[in-house]
Amino acid sequence: MKKLLKSFLAALAAAAVLASVCPVFAATYGNWIEVEARGETQTGATIAYRPLYGGDYYATQFKYVSVADSREQTVNVTAYNSGGWQCFDVTNLTPGTTYYGQIILSGASSSVPVTFTTAAGSSSAGAYGYVQSFNMTESAPGAAYASASYSFGAPNASGYIKELGFVYSQTSSYPNVNASGTAKATYPINSYTPSSGSFYATITGLSGAYYARAYMIYNVSGKDATVYSDGNFTYNTNAGSSSSAGIPSVTTTQAYTSGGRVYAAGQITSIGGGAVSAFGFVYSSSNTLPTTENSPSARGTYTNSAAGVFGADFSPAGAGAVTYVRAYADNSYGRAYGNVVSANLSGAGDSRVTLQSVDFVGADSAQFTIYVSSQNSSYLLESGVVVSKTQNPSIDGANVLVCKSPDLTKAGESSITVSGLSNSTTYYARAYVKTDLGTFYNSDSSKSFTTLKEDDISTSPVTDVENTTATAGGKISQNAVSDYTIRQCGVVYSKANTSPEITNSQYVTSDNKAPGEFTVKLTGLTAYTTYYVRAYYQNVQGYVYGGVRTFKTSETSHVDLTSLQSASAGTVSAKGSIRSDIAYNVTDRGFVYSDTNKTPEVTSSGAKSTSAGSGVGDFSADIKSLTPLSVYYVRAYAKTAQGYSYSPVKTVTVSDKRASADIKISYVTANGASVGGQTLSRNIGDVLTASDLTVPEGYLLETSRFEYTVTGSDSLPVTVKPAGKVEAAFAQGSGKRFYPDQPMTRVDVVKMLYALNGSGKTYQGRSFSDVPAYSDGAEAVAYASALGIVNGYEDGTFRPQNSITRGEMAVIIAKAFSLTPKNSVAVNLTDIANHWSRQYVTLGVQNGAMAGYPDGTFKPDNQVTRAEAVTLMSNSSQRSLQPLGSVNFDDVPANHWAYKYIMNAAMPE
Repeated sequence: MKKLLKSFLAALAAAAVLASVCPVFAATYGNWIEVEARGETQTGATIAYRPLYGGDYYATQFKYVSVADSREQTVNVTAYNSGGWQCFDVTNLTPGTTYYGQIILSGASSSVPVTFTTAAGSSSAGAYGYVQSFNMTESAPGAAYASASYSFGAPNASGYIKELGFVYSQTSSYPNVNASGTAKATYPINSYTPSSGSFYATITGLSGAYYARAYMIYNVSGKDATVYSDGNFTYNTNAGSSSSAGIPSVTTTQAYTSGGRVYAAGQITSIGGGAVSAFGFVYSSSNTLPTTENSPSARGTYTNSAAGVFGADFSPAGAGAVTYVRAYADNSYGRAYGNVVSANLSGAGDSRVTLQSVDFVGADSAQFTIYVSSQNSSYLLESGVVVSKTQNPSIDGANVLVCKSPDLTKAGESSITVSGLSNSTTYYARAYVKTDLGTFYNSDSSKSFTTLKEDDISTSPVTDVENTTATAGGKISQNAVSDYTIRQCGVVYSKANTSPEITNSQYVTSDNKAPGEFTVKLTGLTAYTTYYVRAYYQNVQGYVYGGVRTFKTSETSHVDLTSLQSASAGTVSAKGSIRSDIAYNVTDRGFVYSDTNKTPEVTSSGAKSTSAGSGVGDFSADIKSLTPLSVYYVRAYAKTAQGYSYSPVKTVTVSDKRASADIKISYVTANGASVGGQTLSRNIGDVLTASDLTVPEGYLLETSRFEYTVTGSDSLPVTVKPAGKVEAAFAQGSGKRFYPDQPMTRVDVVKMLYALNGSGKTYQGRSFSDVPAYSDGAEAVAYASALGIVNGYEDGTFRPQNSITRGEMAVIIAKAFSLTPKNSVAVNLTDIANHWSRQYVTLGVQNGAMAGYPDGTFKPDNQVTRAEAVTLMSNSSQRSLQPLGSVNFDDVPANHWAYKYIMNAAMPE
């Protein structure tokens, strides 16, 4: 202890000596290298360091001792880059303990001291968050299911979680993300991650014993820190390839309620590598992934002596709440869990999915409407309807029909048709939804329906629905006339009776009296009203009815689609109108359309809508992204407190042609005189950029970001003026980003200089061990070293990725642009009088290439950012600041202080 504390003090003294012999270092240790401990947990910490002035210093060892233990420890370290800092992790520490350490650096004449304290308490916590409740269970032979929870509380808006996951190792008892196997969380993590929650992952390819930990990487104020769960988790897995080895295989088949109790069923499909010693169910109303460690359990009863089905019933706490149930089974290899299912003691069903209605029943088919909630707490994998002759069917049960939603993962309303049913049979239906937590059903009581005794007559879908009219009909099969003559047929309809009949509803007869299809026109309907309709026929025995269908009339007395025409390829222009005497305030209006649904509504499947504001009167909008040459059904709509109102349907065929326009461009001299021009023919809707124009040599576009959408006008709203000197780019972005606030590196500085002054020539400069002949920037390094603008280091390296300070930049600019003193210009900067770069800073300021800050300082030791470097180069070379082309960087908005400099200097990569 005394030895290391003495070394700690000696390191501070050595730093002061080093500062006294090297003029570029300040007087204290803290001004030439910065060190900090971050992300301290109970058993570890992340040590980060970075040089504040040039040079590369690589950590090779870390020596440390705690205040409670005099034993000095030394570990070899390999640093990794994190946001411009070099970092390494220290593990196997004591919770709640202060440590004194020294970083042994290559390239420096002394070690660097650091002090930190590990976290105390019952959970592993960093400065802004913690990871806890870590658990692993075997999901299959050679695979594990890991889960954990986290909490994050950044002190300001700049903090966010970058990554969640798990690390595991067979050799390191405290695995970390830089030296162990890693399984990232199974959902994306970004700046919108909630401040707390749970995460999980499936880890495969395992065999034998492992040490494992959960981890969280967060960033606060631009710095990364890694936090691990408490201690470690020792975990054994069996990697047997056959079902006879390892833990059992078990599934949860169903769970339902009756009399305040939950009845659950499970199945052991394989006993694994040993006899099953225990089995049953775990259940919880709060844990969506219950285990025997966090939830109560109920033992099961076999119906078979070995692998087979079993069941149990129990009374969970919290009547009326959703209960999450999982089967489990044990053998000598460990415990296996099945999937999660849910039951609801209130009988209201699970909120994830609702079976809204049975819309149509025929002899061999039925149609259902389900609703999937958008508030699912986990990933939505599949939804649909399951039908069986027994109550409360499940999708993995026997003798069931399962029909999936057309869009498996879509939240909202879906219409589903189940076919292949038997005639004259009673069935039970339940809506279901699959998530990564299991399968959930709409309620404990399924809805029943009975198919027709034969396909004697069926009701056709209702078409051509308007505000007061619609077309309905049916189809009579040959079976209907096998014994009796058809006397009459038609449809019955009602807005009150859900199963209309001749005796209690309105009806319309058809002239048809033979097998086949028929249609009738319904008139005198009430606008914006739901109707129930059935086809029927009459014989000597009485009336026979088809299944019930529903439709809703539109409210056309207030909404009208006044104009609809194809405007260009994939675009239709629509106009509508809403009468001012509509009874309620219009909160939304627009157009709804579909290429499959002939009577589209905003909430119906297969339809899309385009909003056009609110209120009454005329309105218009372009409906875009349509399929050329397709026919679309379009309606205007208005939304009020009473719901949606619609206009009659109109159809339009989308054009695949674009109208063209001639665009005339003029070139003018500095005083505005015309010197010629150019005519372009383009399709309306095309986007022109600078690269589309043939600009004469010596001329440039005056606008900073030229982009023009052809609208049919005959002149281009930009001018082309003489640019004098036509300049080339000397800096590059990366795709859509320029990274203006990142530190400038040594190699990027010389690349800029080379592009400005040396491009196209060959220079024989000094060779550096870390700049291969064909590496990026090698030519620029040769140019700068040959002209004496920059030099390397004594060890023969150039260190291309080192950052540049403002003082160093002053030297480079003075040499590269041969700046001379201008003694008539006074330089009164308060912090350069004793700085080694004072002479060069003075030259830069006198020549207008550089400037100080408003407080009278220059800050020569601050790092130069990419935006500052571009500005300094532009000022030194006296560039015109004309834009070089259509540059658009997402991180350089028009109000950025260096916007003009970057637009003139950079081109996208």
